[in-house]
Amino acid sequence: MASWTAESHLGVNPFLKRVYEASTAAESRDLYNEWAKQYDKDLEAEDYAFPQIAAQALSEALSRRPDSIGTQLENVSILDAGCGTGLVGIQLSRFGARNITGLDISPGMLDVARKTDVYSALEEADLSKPIAKTDNSVDAVICVGTLTRGHVGPKPVLEEFVRIVKKEGVIVATVLDDIWESGGFKDELERLRSEGKVQVLRSDVVGVRASSNVGGRLLVLRKC
Repeated sequence: MASWTAESHLGVNPFLKRVYEASTAAESRDLYNEWAKQYDKDLEAEDYAFPQIAAQALSEALSRRPDSIGTQLENVSILDAGCGTGLVGIQLSRFGARNITGLDISPGMLDVARKTDVYSALEEADLSKPIAKTDNSVDAVICVGTLTRGHVGPKPVLEEFVRIVKKEGVIVATVLDDIWESGGFKDELERLRSEGKVQVLRSDVVGVRASSNVGGRLLVLRKC
């Protein structure tokens, strides 16, 4: 359920307006199925920057881990949560990633992602519910464009990411900045930090577009 995020586009792209207004997971799934074939072209037209920013942040965070995996991600297991059409997977593959599992609510989006040939597995999943993955099972989780209006809230997904990733593993996520506080993401992150579950490496404002430096929030966490 990867989505692009810019309030000014609500009146421009009809799909964006409709997915922001979706009230159920089934409605979102159907809308993304309908949008799937046009999705990449629409994001390219808007100079969408989140996938590249997030993949770069993951590579940098992993290179600083105590076991020093390094910037090349060839031996890193990664869960791409809300993978959509595979834009993030493509960026990760440029850092050498070969073991990427993608999750998304939309079969249509997954069909497009499959054609990228960068995923080792693709699975349908609703991220507003507990994720069917075992504890401490991946080196990293990345979630781009899914923690946004009309999509997935902070609970239970952030704690689910922490559960799934291995100790000292990394979580990278983008959040639409104008729901960072009102949507409860700031409070949930503070709870996870105060309970000693994560170390916050980054929580800063970034641009949704390559030509901008506002609109989104980039989270980089390390599991304690």
